[in-house]
Amino acid sequence: MKISIKPLLQRLPDIYICFPVSEKVVIYGVGGEFIISNYVLKKIPYQVVHLPVDKHMGTVHLYISAAVVINMILNCKLVFRDIPPISFLRKIRLFVGNLIRVYQLSVIEAHNPKLVLSIQDTSYQFQWMSKYCKKVKFIAIANSPRTELNLNEQLPHRFPHPAATVCLQYLFVHGEIERDLFSRLGHKIDNFIVSGPVRSGYYRSEMAFSNPKKVFDICLISQYEPNVMEGGDTGDTPELKKALLALYLFIRKYVREYNLTFCIALRYGSQMEIDHFIEHFGPGIFMQAFSLPGMSTYFLIDACDIAVTFDSSAGREAFSWGKKTFFANYSGNPARNCISQGPWLLEGGGYEEFESALGSLREMNMNKYTEISQNVKTSMMRFDNMHPAHIVIREHILNLLG
Repeated sequence: MKISIKPLLQRLPDIYICFPVSEKVVIYGVGGEFIISNYVLKKIPYQVVHLPVDKHMGTVHLYISAAVVINMILNCKLVFRDIPPISFLRKIRLFVGNLIRVYQLSVIEAHNPKLVLSIQDTSYQFQWMSKYCKKVKFIAIANSPRTELNLNEQLPHRFPHPAATVCLQYLFVHGEIERDLFSRLGHKIDNFIVSGPVRSGYYRSEMAFSNPKKVFDICLISQYEPNVMEGGDTGDTPELKKALLALYLFIRKYVREYNLTFCIALRYGSQMEIDHFIEHFGPGIFMQAFSLPGMSTYFLIDACDIAVTFDSSAGREAFSWGKKTFFANYSGNPARNCISQGPWLLEGGGYEEFESALGSLREMNMNKYTEISQNVKTSMMRFDNMHPAHIVIREHILNLLG
């Protein structure tokens, strides 16, 4: 009898043995390395500290050195911190989680950094280290604009779990509205800096054409997620899927009825995502695969008259730099409204309401649109082509490094 272990081995993660290297700047997690290193740090030297277990990348990184062992011994008392009055089983899980967090903190300390940077501003691991390691500056750069839903219902845990409160030493966010939001919801941010969005700020100041040519009438910004649209189960799967399918139905009908040119800015560009949109819109639709270095999403948005989305970050960025953007919320949940009321937001209704609202926004004079959206867009996101987010953050980093 033979039993093949090859399928088992194929499911095992890639395991890497690593040795800490002393450096003044550390990037926590490989996910933010491209953005932070290429847009913010430029020529400032840095080291990447990988997550112990990265499910997304399918990797395990084990850091080995005498410094890591010594730091773990010194930090072991922290495993008993932040254990609230919850069930015994949850206490055990939190205790085990703290052991992993102590290990990760010890790895970072072994690199002897002055600053630790991350785009994982809602990561409890990063917040925990920021809270208990004051000899190192932990700087979080928000990867997307935060809403009340993000900072309340969508946090990984509820009170009294400590992860229910965001605690950070430094936080760079997109807009002034987030400062009020974090404060009102009781989150604890020591140093709050409104920098604006890094990616789209870099695009607008360094890459965008001054007068981009309009190629399409409408651009749909994809919010495709395989585990939402193709099955599986996540916390907001039902309402998110409902919202996107309704939006597909109405925009498809609208584009065909008015004989408009139409494109889709893909979220990933995978074959599954392409097949998904062919199923709903048919063949022949122009779809642009996502490219972070090429800023493909932003270039495609700039090449259309109006962008349409449910509640995507890219849609909010486009709105804030002055692009006509239409937000349609068919989730049935008012908390999913990612923007203040105005002609740019439609909540619920049928095709007639969709047709009327989108048509009115398309026909609106651009000067009038700019005037009535000015207060909303400036409070939601800071855009300054002369002093964009990556420059603001870099200046703070250089100042902290001395």
